[in-house]
Amino acid sequence: MELHFSPRLSARGRDAEESVRRHLHGMLSLLVARAHDRNTPAWSLVPMRGEAWGVVLYDPADVERLRGTSHAVTVGACRTTLTIGPAVVRLRAPATLTPRRYTVILDAVTPVVQSTMGRTRAVTQPTATTVLGAVSLALQVAGVAPRGRIHVESVACETMPERVRLGGHLGASGCIVGWVGRLTITCNATAAWALLVAAQVGYGGKCAYGLGRVRVAAIYSVGLHLMADYISSFMSAFPKANVRLEYLHPHRVYESVED
Repeated sequence: MELHFSPRLSARGRDAEESVRRHLHGMLSLLVARAHDRNTPAWSLVPMRGEAWGVVLYDPADVERLRGTSHAVTVGACRTTLTIGPAVVRLRAPATLTPRRYTVILDAVTPVVQSTMGRTRAVTQPTATTVLGAVSLALQVAGVAPRGRIHVESVACETMPERVRLGGHLGASGCIVGWVGRLTITCNATAAWALLVAAQVGYGGKCAYGLGRVRVAAIYSVGLHLMADYISSFMSAFPKANVRLEYLHPHRVYESVED
């Protein structure tokens, strides 16, 4: 559901955006009226077009109780009225993917927060293990089960660390470290499907702050061992043809076609 403010909020610059994120989290905490649970969050904040925000509520009872309601709130020095909804978009599980090997491009729209070693070490260079952890959490939050084993073959990172200020309850600095950038993930169909689920509900932790919003593109890939047979068959049919084969990352394939 979209969050409407009258008068509208204006968040210019990183500090203002982080302040709005913290205030929205506090508002929804009061409205949902549920204790914090890092394992089963009650909602995710979603950045939308421009400066707009939306919320994904996981409990249908919360949706029916809050949709269309208005609340007088204060965000920083701005007094405004928050209206939730009333339109509701119900998320649906992605269609089952054809079993084969996939290349998945995952781009961070907002910083992604993950941790290992008992939540004490921030992840800034994701691995197959941390990807599995993130999709497992997303499936748990969404309340859906995968059909088959989730397998992540490899993860190529084009990421960098990002510090996000969430509030004093995280320590003196009130900051948490996450990552931004792109992952190129080679995986099976079940893992690709789970990553599409994560794109809907959030990837990693702190999604109730609007973090972990990602874009996911799943492209099935042909194993290198199969290409030799295809080329051999083609050359047998067209012996005078001149064939040049290049192996590129999916985004470079699109660029090459456009060029």
